Amino acid sequence: MRGSFRLAAVAAAVAFGATASIAAPVTYTYTVPASGTTQWSAGTNWSSTPVSSSTTSLVFTGSMASSATVTTNNDVAGTFSLNTLTFSGSGGNGSSMLTIAGNPLSFEANATAQNPTFGRISIQSGTVAPSSSRPQVTITNDIVINTGTLSLQNAQAGSLAFLTGVISGTGGVYKDSGTGGVTISGTSNTFSGPVSVSANGFLSAT
Repeated sequence: MRGSFRLAAVAAAVAFGATASIAAPVTYTYTVPASGTTQWSAGTNWSSTPVSSSTTSLVFTGSMASSATVTTNNDVAGTFSLNTLTFSGSGGNGSSMLTIAGNPLSFEANATAQNPTFGRISIQSGTVAPSSSRPQVTITNDIVINTGTLSLQNAQAGSLAFLTGVISGTGGVYKDSGTGGVTISGTSNTFSGPVSVSANGFLSAT
């Protein structure tokens, strides 16, 4: 009886340890201001100051006026690690511009999540008229992909997102479904993984 009790206790401890090791994504939400430039390290417009980690999920939201221009600058020292970057804001009927700039971003797989995910950049589709469009989103940071494939999603029909920094690492790039396009510019990219496009995806290089 004692032996059975001890085995049950050990099994429970192992199960608890496995559960404790599952790391849920940590989400930091940035509310886009009316205009201007903000610094990540100051935490301005963030739900809390973002922390570099493979479990980090950055969400950019809020409504931008027509022709508004906003830059959010990653001034955190070194290369900033994250799992996903999502833009769900609206505005400008496509005339406003949001630029994400600054130090390099390393998109990493969140292997400790209950449902492991590779790195992802996602622009969600607008759903509420008349602000159903998205601003033009440009990411000027250098990007590192060393774990798996970076998924690029743009669900906003008729829009383009731009990646203008150097993309490096051993991983690849995949343009996921979505009628919006993604443009990768520059000739200095050194990533060595494959490039693939879904059936209705649009990916261009300039």
